[in-house]
Amino acid sequence: MLDTRREKVLAVVFGGAIAAFGLWETFGQMVLQPFTDLRVQLDAARSNRDNLQDQSATVEHALRNMKQVAAQSLPADPGKATVLYQGWLIRHLELNSIASAIVTPAPAMVEKSIGHRIPFTVQCSASTANIARFLDEFYATPLLHRITNLNITNSSNGESDHRITLSIEALAFDSASAIEVLPEPTVFAKESSLAAVFAGDDIFRRKRSTPPQVAKAPEESNPKPVIPVKKPEPPKPDPHKSVRFVASVWNGQQREAWFVDQRSKEEQTLIASSDLSFPDIDGKVLSIDNDTMQLELAGKRCTINLGQTLSEVTFAR
Repeated sequence: MLDTRREKVLAVVFGGAIAAFGLWETFGQMVLQPFTDLRVQLDAARSNRDNLQDQSATVEHALRNMKQVAAQSLPADPGKATVLYQGWLIRHLELNSIASAIVTPAPAMVEKSIGHRIPFTVQCSASTANIARFLDEFYATPLLHRITNLNITNSSNGESDHRITLSIEALAFDSASAIEVLPEPTVFAKESSLAAVFAGDDIFRRKRSTPPQVAKAPEESNPKPVIPVKKPEPPKPDPHKSVRFVASVWNGQQREAWFVDQRSKEEQTLIASSDLSFPDIDGKVLSIDNDTMQLELAGKRCTINLGQTLSEVTFAR
C-alpha cells in the first residue's frame, strides 16, 4: 500500500508515463504508420510514372523511326518488289554507261515480323569512273538496300574496263505501301561523290613505271670530285586535308561512314564509337547521320559534312 503522499505522487506519475507510452504506441500504429505507408506508395507511384513516361517517349521515338524506315521499303508483295527493283538496277546501270549487265534475283527470304529480304547478283564490265557514279546513285537513293559484296577483277588483256560482281540485298516490309515507282537518288554535292574522289585515278589498277636509262659519259683521266647536292625534302601532305568523308550508308542495322585517305587510297568503314586509324590522325566517331557526322578530333567535338575533309570540320563552341 502507498502510505506516504510522496509514494502516491510517484505512483501517479509512473502510471501516467505508462499510459502516455501506450497512447503514443497506439497513435503511431493507428495514424503515423498508415501515413508512412502512404508516403512509400506515393514515392513508388511517382517512380512508376517517370518510368512509364520514359518508356512512352522511347516507344514514340521508335515508332517515328520505324515509320521513316518503312517509307524506304520496297512494296510488301515480294514478287512485285523483285520486278520493280530489278528494273531499277538495270536502268541505273545503263544510265552510268554500264551496258550488258546481268541482274539476277534470288528467291525472297522471309524475315520474321519484318517482311522479305530479296538478294540480287549483278555481273558486268565497267570502268572505275562508271562504277563510282553508280555507287554514288545507289547510296543516294532512299531505299532499304545495301551492297553485301563487291568484287572487282582487272582485265588480263589490258582493257580499261574491270569485271565486276555485286551482291545486293533489298528489304520489303509487310507494312509497306503498294508503290508503283521506286524513288530516285537525292541530290548530292559532286565534290563529295566517289566519282570525284576516283576521277583521273584508277585505284584498282596500279602500273609499275620503269625508270629511264641514262647514258654514261666517258670517264675522264682525272675526274673532278662530285659534291652531292642534298635536295630539299618535299613537304608532307596535311593528313587532315587528305582524309575525306565520302559516304554515309545504312547497312540494315546501323549507319556506316566511309572515309578515303587520298595519300594511300586506303578506305575505312566506321560505325559510331569507332576510332579513326589513319596515320597522324587522332579521332573518334561519335554519331553518324544521313549527310553529317559528329567526331572527336584531338579531344574536341566537331561536325563534318558529307564530302568534306577533316580539315573542314566545324568545331563545337
